[in-house]
Amino acid sequence: MNNKQELKKFIKFSIVGALNTGISFLFFVFFFKYLKIYYLISSILAYLLGLLNSYFFNLRWTFNKNHSQSIFLKFIIVNLIALIIKLLAISLFVEYFLIDELIAEILAIAFSLIINFFLNNFWTFNSSNLNHE
Repeated sequence: MNNKQELKKFIKFSIVGALNTGISFLFFVFFFKYLKIYYLISSILAYLLGLLNSYFFNLRWTFNKNHSQSIFLKFIIVNLIALIIKLLAISLFVEYFLIDELIAEILAIAFSLIINFFLNNFWTFNSSNLNHE
């Protein structure tokens, strides 16, 4: 695959990511500010809601694949890794750098976006890995 195709996938992934970020951030604000749920729990709940949107749009639009148990399992593993990185980042921003939770949430999303794209692109939705399914 050439760099132009990779760039196109990254742009699509980023568009889906922006939508997921909006969904996740709105739910984070709702859980944290309105329901008064601890910021890390709010972040997890919001991430899981964005995850549903992410799977559907990345599967069909970004990577043009059909659902399979293998893809779904890999997708969940990648997103658990990305979620752990996001939680570590938000904790670091809030607890050590004393950044406001809402700002920290946005910054932490950037960390997980990069990891998420590369792992999904090169493992979850990689065509060479899917030929045997």
